[in-house]
Amino acid sequence: RVRPGIFLLRSPASETGDPRSYAAALIWKQLRNVRITGSKGTKFIQDGGGAGAPEFAMFRFEECENVEMCNFEADGSGIDIYTTGAARSSFAFICNHDLDTKVDFATANKGIHIHHLKLANFGGGICSATRTEAGYAYPLKTYGVSVHDIEATNIAGQNHFVGMTYTDNVHV
Repeated sequence: RVRPGIFLLRSPASETGDPRSYAAALIWKQLRNVRITGSKGTKFIQDGGGAGAPEFAMFRFEECENVEMCNFEADGSGIDIYTTGAARSSFAFICNHDLDTKVDFATANKGIHIHHLKLANFGGGICSATRTEAGYAYPLKTYGVSVHDIEATNIAGQNHFVGMTYTDNVHV
């Protein structure tokens, strides 16, 4: 349980220094059977990340299974959603491949449950990874995504509120 309060999240610069950084404020890798729940008054704010690449997000899931997020607010106003590429910067990005090398992870994400949140000022809501560029292998699929009871304002980008590709068993 996350205590009440406002938490300012900063996105780190990419390791290569590339301004098109694929960084996320928080990257959750290989979480299993975890519930991330806020208390009344818990709010995350994205700070000063500037323009984000398509894979830029407040939260990114990599190789996670049975993860639930609920009962808090999130504000992405630090992400400039009106610049090139940043319009796809999302609250949550579910990713099944390494963003720099385009190599599939060993394990797909499974059972991601996102509910009872207030989201504002993102380029997208909850998105799963696509990787259809020529020359790369077919990506792993995400299995089981559930999104419900979300209050969203100013979700103004290309990835819409929920954008799922290569995902089986989606419930919105």
